[in-house]
Amino acid sequence: MPGEEDYEAITDGEWSMDDFPDEVDPEAGLFKPPASTDAPVTIEPVVEPSGPVLTPEERTQFVNALHLGKATREVTILGKVVAIQTLTVDLELQVAILIKPWEGTQGYTRAFMSAVAAASILRIDGTPFFTAINEDDKKHVVERKFTKICQYFPIFVDQVYGEFRKLEMALGAELLEKLGKSQG
Repeated sequence: MPGEEDYEAITDGEWSMDDFPDEVDPEAGLFKPPASTDAPVTIEPVVEPSGPVLTPEERTQFVNALHLGKATREVTILGKVVAIQTLTVDLELQVAILIKPWEGTQGYTRAFMSAVAAASILRIDGTPFFTAINEDDKKHVVERKFTKICQYFPIFVDQVYGEFRKLEMALGAELLEKLGKSQG
């Protein structure tokens, strides 16, 4: 008879019918609770969030800004759409190592601005600024980008650097302002 082995498994000592309620609500198909309960029933009021409500996009920006420090932006510079990003500590250290030969010279500021601008560029007009093709490229990404940006003119590099600084300074500022206004 089908199901007999299931009944046997249930009744072999581990389960008993006493483990189940006596009555089933035929309409809901659920077990009815016992007729009397000694525990008081309390209903908690629904509490609305007291702070600002962020959209999913704002929440992502906020988490990135506060916890990771990552921000990206597309800007138009001299007719080119340039995607830039904030720098990781690793990229900043690569910049520092790269510009060391210019330390103490008149070219130091130009080298610094060019290296930071290069490190911050992700794409120009949708084309990746640099794509690492091997482990050596990954270790020296700023150096490879720096070599490439040195072929550009200062007017472009200076504007990329300026946009990078704006991005870095504005990192999460709009969201923090929104949070500040909502809290009084």
